[in-house]
Amino acid sequence: MLKKLLILGSFLLVTGCIGQADREIPKLPDGAYKLEYVQITESGISSKEFRNQLKIYSNNRYMFAFMHPQIGVDAGAGLANWNNGVMTEIPLFNHNGSVNGFKFDVTIDQTNTGFTQSLVGLITEDGRSLDMIETWETASTEKSPYDGLWQRVISEENSDSEIFEIKMIGGGHFITMTRSEVGSVIEKNFHFGNFTIMDNKRAVQKTITSSDETQIGIDEILSVGVVKDGLISNSVSDNGIEITSRYKKI
Repeated sequence: MLKKLLILGSFLLVTGCIGQADREIPKLPDGAYKLEYVQITESGISSKEFRNQLKIYSNNRYMFAFMHPQIGVDAGAGLANWNNGVMTEIPLFNHNGSVNGFKFDVTIDQTNTGFTQSLVGLITEDGRSLDMIETWETASTEKSPYDGLWQRVISEENSDSEIFEIKMIGGGHFITMTRSEVGSVIEKNFHFGNFTIMDNKRAVQKTITSSDETQIGIDEILSVGVVKDGLISNSVSDNGIEITSRYKKI
């Protein structure tokens, strides 16, 4: 009898472990997330950093932006594919322009207030190897017809302009990163904040954080529309001139 109980107990233990291993982890909800803090380990020494950073996941795309204490503007965007607790991020753009050949498997543990993500062996621009654990808080999972990753299309009349712009909308927020060249001078910027739908054709974009401090706190009313896989955004400048920006979906 004892032998039968031991066999039965072993069977239940094994099947229980198999059930846990096969359990599908729910996908991280699309939305906007604010960084609470990041724990960085380098050469066995750990430190905790606090920074004003936003990240958006939407429609299998991602984007983030913040001011890095060493390099300044730090922003990136690309593809995001979920597989049972691991988000595979494939960067397509960063603050220096288009990128390729990189892939990061980010382990994500969802919490009651957001999620934590772990990156092991991250190689920085200056060749250092870091382990990072980031703790994120959910800002919003609100959806809109304009959610997704967009690249600004330069019109023919402005084709000589060396302007590169990537924008992401999701979770009631937006992130924009720009890179421009004037002669030998390269300027990089990012802005992020709230993206609030007023009606089906208008939205208010309020910049909360920016690498350009003069933009912080600015409310901008946009006339927006989606045509095929494109986004059209109209705004009015301070001197009353209407500015039309066209974006293609990434």
